[in-house]
Amino acid sequence: ANYYNPLGSYAEPHMYVSNGDIVLSYSQMGLHQPAQEYHFFWDENSNWFGYKDYGIVQH
Repeated sequence: ANYYNPLGSYAEPHMYVSNGDIVLSYSQMGLHQPAQEYHFFWDENSNWFGYKDYGIVQH
């Protein structure tokens, strides 16, 4: 699957775990840069992964 990266070609993808969610984040290098985030989680109802699009967030 392709997930939209609105920050352009200079944004690098990163994956990490936060509060039990797997997070796909596109961000640029530097302090306090915006990042596009998708959070993946286990959905008990569908017995498969679901995801939330957090949009552009500031860290």
